[in-house]
Amino acid sequence: VIQADSEEQIYPYLVPDYFNGQLTVMAVASSGAGVLTVGSAETMTQVRGDFILSPSYPTIVAPGDEFEIGLSVSNQLDGSGKKAKISIKAVANEFFEMLGDKTSTIEVDEGSEKTVLFRAKAKNALGAGSITFTAGSAEKIASVKPVNTSVSISVRPAVPYENDVVSGFDKKKIKIENFALDLFKAYRKQELSVSTSPLIITGGLLEYLEQFPFACTEQITSKAFAATVLAKANPAVFAGKRTDELFQTTIDILRARQTSNGGFTAWDNGDTDNADHSVFVIHFLTEAKRLGYSVPNSLLSGGIGWLKSFVNETPGSLEEARLTAYGIYILTLNETVTTNYILNLEKYLSENQDKLWQKDITGAYVAAAYKIILENRKADALIKNYSKENKGYYSDYDTPSIRDAKYYYLLSKHFPEQAEKIKEEMLNTLMVPLKTKSNTQLASNSILALYTLTENKSGDIMLSFKEKTKDGKEKKEEKLHDGFAVNYEFDDSTKSIEVTAKEPLYYNIVQQGFNSVIPEKAKKAGVELFREYLDADGNSVTSAQVGQELTIRIRVRSFDARKTYNMVVIDLMPGGFEVVQESLEALGRFDNAEIREDRMLLFMAVGETTQEITFRVKVTARGTFTIPPIYATSLYDTSISAMTPNYEKFVVE
Repeated sequence: VIQADSEEQIYPYLVPDYFNGQLTVMAVASSGAGVLTVGSAETMTQVRGDFILSPSYPTIVAPGDEFEIGLSVSNQLDGSGKKAKISIKAVANEFFEMLGDKTSTIEVDEGSEKTVLFRAKAKNALGAGSITFTAGSAEKIASVKPVNTSVSISVRPAVPYENDVVSGFDKKKIKIENFALDLFKAYRKQELSVSTSPLIITGGLLEYLEQFPFACTEQITSKAFAATVLAKANPAVFAGKRTDELFQTTIDILRARQTSNGGFTAWDNGDTDNADHSVFVIHFLTEAKRLGYSVPNSLLSGGIGWLKSFVNETPGSLEEARLTAYGIYILTLNETVTTNYILNLEKYLSENQDKLWQKDITGAYVAAAYKIILENRKADALIKNYSKENKGYYSDYDTPSIRDAKYYYLLSKHFPEQAEKIKEEMLNTLMVPLKTKSNTQLASNSILALYTLTENKSGDIMLSFKEKTKDGKEKKEEKLHDGFAVNYEFDDSTKSIEVTAKEPLYYNIVQQGFNSVIPEKAKKAGVELFREYLDADGNSVTSAQVGQELTIRIRVRSFDARKTYNMVVIDLMPGGFEVVQESLEALGRFDNAEIREDRMLLFMAVGETTQEITFRVKVTARGTFTIPPIYATSLYDTSISAMTPNYEKFVVE
């Protein structure tokens, strides 16, 4: 904004070197006093450098990739005539090494163009790389200004993001060995957090949920549910987090996924309610409203309407009855009269599951509902019957560990006196599964249980850290525990860490980032998968021509007779590959597909029958590119996963 008067003024504007074309200049003016008058004007001019540079290059590469950049040079220098000599120079930033000549001199007739080729190699680092090209007259004409253009190329690992969070508890001494992952320095977080308070565990689980890379309805709800609860109950755990922003983002997604009858789909653009997801979402909305968050009335009331219809159906199994009992509990929280629902459910259970349901989490939900409506005698008698069990994996949303977390949440929330009596037992039980890889359901339910039964106790005590590195060095350090937790960073050189104190210690080990080493061996744990690149004749290839289209064929199956639900297949593209939109086909069903710039994500159920997925890609750049392994993993049962071996390079000519 400038002050203008009757005198001519000049406003300088620096046109970027890379811009060539029509530049429009517009001005809008208004008088500042008296009668308001408004005027406007515009003019256009043609902007053209002496040389126009148009690069062709891959937008994404992996460390170690070698690739070609074609630079088209158009000679627009007036009077330069035939065979004008133009010098080209290429300068890479710290992410690339130029191969061969970094400078070139070419002859280009005035008004013509010619292409010059440069080769580069991605170094072993991740980030936004760039290469700048400068063109000028090789004949040292003083009036000719050099022209610059830069290309931005992302150096991306050939492996997916690692999100590894484990927790533990030890009496006065922690010792962990051979645990450090080999991660790239960029985007890496490797940290040991130690505290005398069990609440530190909720912080680690929240970190896991925040960095979880996928977004089905259960997963986004688990993240928001845990965050909203912790932000209100224990601000120290959630210091610096944007809870309100996360809550609103989640609400916006849930609005889009709510169906006309009030339930919720698992993914965007779905048309079928997912009962497990819907019940969980309505619980989240109920608790968020109780905690003072602005929950849209239409969202919650629609969900409650769906829930009433759902719990009114007679279950056909204990598994269905378990979800029905959960729904009845949520309706009771919303002050709905649920007496008839409870009686109908108990009738079915006594006739069909008489010896099981009272020991199951089903009975705990019914007990909590009774407690809310002040049927204390029935509630107190029923809640005592819950029995812990460890018979392995039931389903994605129902494991012994998840049941235990739900039980302790209900006990602490509605039966605090009984919870206080078994507080130590509850903590020990909740800690056991968290010593290995978690999932979003276990993480969110564990947070709900832990926040109700623990308090943030901390004192001024000294923690002694002793770290041994893989090359035999030893480092000792003492840190004062005078707040919520003490954090200790490590890296891939760490072999072991010991922590000692005068009190029992709780800890999280957080490792997030990208593995710096591509695994060489295939992995088959419960499932197997295979991928190949096919040419137009159906031949498997590891080389192609620029501009050629290839078909990627993926085959996946389970070793188990039962289906492994909620799996994701992650297929990272080699550099220079672009997915052809609308080309995805599947022999079988997949729940959701996400085409990103550098990968294809397929969310699907995998059974014993081999499923085949195909889609097309276009090869857009010359070079020798890393072929990333393809991954498949269950989103909930972390024991089920597969990975192809490290392949040879893909060559594009």
